[in-house]
Amino acid sequence: MLSVIGTGIFYFLSAIETAIFVSVILSWFIDPYSRILQLLYAVTEPFVAPIRALLSKFMGDMPMIDFSPMIAMLIISLLKQMFLVIFS
Repeated sequence: MLSVIGTGIFYFLSAIETAIFVSVILSWFIDPYSRILQLLYAVTEPFVAPIRALLSKFMGDMPMIDFSPMIAMLIISLLKQMFLVIFS
């Protein structure tokens, strides 16, 4: 039973990680107010926004490049590895 839960959490984190990556790439090429990008932002912002707030607390005004999606992907990747070790 625990391996089923671990696998589900692993796939959920993989989907969020992929959504963050796709939203970053698409933000370079399409209008930020497009429906698909707004949907991706709605899915990924609960994971990226706390990191962005934490970064702004330490760095003051945000620089030109927003590193919060990259840090969120790094944290999610570490969590995925942790779940692989725990539930394997």
